Amino acid sequence: MTATLWAPWPTSVWFGMAACLLLGALLGAALPLWSARLLQALAWPPEADPAPALIAPLWPVAPLQRKRARGLWWAGSLLLTLGCALRFGANWAALAAVIFLLALWMLAWVDARTGLLPDGLTQPLLWLGLLVNLDGTFAPLTEALLGAVAGYGIPWLIAHGYALLRRREGMGQGDFKMLAALGAWLGWQALPMVLLLASLCGLVMAAWLAWRRRLQADQALVFGPWLALAGACVLLAGY
Repeated sequence: MTATLWAPWPTSVWFGMAACLLLGALLGAALPLWSARLLQALAWPPEADPAPALIAPLWPVAPLQRKRARGLWWAGSLLLTLGCALRFGANWAALAAVIFLLALWMLAWVDARTGLLPDGLTQPLLWLGLLVNLDGTFAPLTEALLGAVAGYGIPWLIAHGYALLRRREGMGQGDFKMLAALGAWLGWQALPMVLLLASLCGLVMAAWLAWRRRLQADQALVFGPWLALAGACVLLAGY
């Protein structure tokens, strides 16, 4: 049975690309505002730590920093939406992929600058992934459900075992929820590849920071951006 979201529209691919770009523009304007309000509700950043330059394009920072932040945000959003249009063509799956990838882009953006993965982004992304996969758009529903459970449960067990042995946390709960959302969109079979790619990217970054002598022995590194990058690569590559 062919999934309804995969059924092509009775139009050309140009219509699909235009629809993706329109949705990408709307989300590109809405997600930073939504994320900034979430962070403000969490009372971030504390008074002792001024707002980083790239928390969101709407955050009150110096004009030059704000201009660069907006340029980086819109360039990334445009590339992701074009990638979805070229990968999936003119169908509803392309629009679903745009939502997924731009949400990952926003989560990577926030986590890189604050170390936070807000529940207000990860939890809706998880439930939306299950809804999108009701007809097996990116993965069969059973695999999507197992992916959500495994995405949260397996790293939770590993992290708690690590905490018992080392007396400190190895991963934050935001990473568990983000991986659960990735599992809900991509299915459990994609999770090993996502974790492999994310871990390799994280190791490369850690090695580069150590070589530049910018990494302390007990410094925590964010993992959300690498999970987002790996999830985007797996989706667009059709793994």
